[in-house]
Amino acid sequence: MTITKKHCSRNPKLASTVGRYSRTVMKRRRGTFHRIKAYKPQEKVVEKKKRFVLKKLTTQSGPQQRKVYLKKSHRWYPTQDSPKRKKSTRRQNPTHLRGSITRGTILILLGGKHKGKRVVFLKQLKSGLLLVTGPYPLNGIPLRRVDQAYVIATQTKIKINDFAVPPAVTDSYFKRKRTRAKKGKESLFAPEETKSVVTTEMKEIQKQVDTLVIKAIQAREHVDAYLRTKFSLKKGQYPHEMKF
Repeated sequence: MTITKKHCSRNPKLASTVGRYSRTVMKRRRGTFHRIKAYKPQEKVVEKKKRFVLKKLTTQSGPQQRKVYLKKSHRWYPTQDSPKRKKSTRRQNPTHLRGSITRGTILILLGGKHKGKRVVFLKQLKSGLLLVTGPYPLNGIPLRRVDQAYVIATQTKIKINDFAVPPAVTDSYFKRKRTRAKKGKESLFAPEETKSVVTTEMKEIQKQVDTLVIKAIQAREHVDAYLRTKFSLKKGQYPHEMKF
């Protein structure tokens, strides 16, 4: 008479989810432990760079060898690590021009050397700044760049739609040349800043622009005197309540 055993698991459960034996013990009980191969990562062979070279020297005592290092160590180190500048992926959109500022409008300057004076708007440059002129014979303001945040747009306008600004008048036209001190020649005093020199080409461009703008100004009455006078506020006058 043969007795058949009832099938049961090799890992009896002590609780609903907890077995009696661990994983490694069960692998040995099943006989699959010898199949698991130990993973051995291949070591990368890194060639060591030569730090120094042996140089033969002849001395009084006899020939000797001396270490000559290929890369010299730094004599000075910065006290603080300067952060590396990341490349910006931001796209620079062109600045939006106000609807009240159109070609030929007379603007009031709110800051700078010519604060309070009135100028004529010609065009907007690539940098977003406004190209403006006095003109120079009337109020002494040459071709300048102005931010539209420091400007009040008036309702008076001049017809200069047919007038074309010379192509040489760009953002680089207004940049000054800066002089830097040469290396090794350090002085106790800082080098003097170079003053902006008005060239003959700049004078010719200024005359060319002013003659065409003055013709448009003379076509309207009282605009000539309006550009010469300065803007100022008296007692009881508030700019947010005024209509320019």
